[in-house]
Amino acid sequence: AQREAAIQRAQGNAEAISQVQQAEADAIKMMNEAAPSQNTIAVKGLAAFERAAAGPANKLIVPADLAGITGLATAVTEAIKTGKQ
Repeated sequence: AQREAAIQRAQGNAEAISQVQQAEADAIKMMNEAAPSQNTIAVKGLAAFERAAAGPANKLIVPADLAGITGLATAVTEAIKTGKQ
């Protein structure tokens, strides 16, 4: 009985992982189909940066493309300016 319960739990976990992976794949597909602007991508990147910084193990994250920081700052500034108009 314990063995069957363990097997069912493992199958349930596997199904849950599969559903999460499929949802992530669907989200990526939808984003690609929406063809977001560079500003939108930069703002989303900044939001991800903020979530990472708010975590319990704060880390220093440096983009591999250091020019990305400048681009991110520029895009956020432009998005803020556009939002105020």
